[in-house]
Amino acid sequence: MNWKTWLNGVIGGFVGASANSITLMISDPEHFNVTTPGGWKHLGLSIAISGGVGAALYLKTHPTPWTGEERRGANGGVATPKP
Repeated sequence: MNWKTWLNGVIGGFVGASANSITLMISDPEHFNVTTPGGWKHLGLSIAISGGVGAALYLKTHPTPWTGEERRGANGGVATPKP
């Protein structure tokens, strides 16, 4: 995995989870409607939190890519750092 692929995954995790926040406008329009006072603030905070959780879930399974040489071994071809 290279940095570009990894960064695309982090951004994808953030965007995917943030999209769920848009459903708040449907389920609770009184607090998350952008036409009401404070609506943008509530919606933005929800998007930031949901996106952060989505990015963290991606990072849990895909930590930063290894730098330098990588090797493939008996662990099923998964890249591991050299000792």
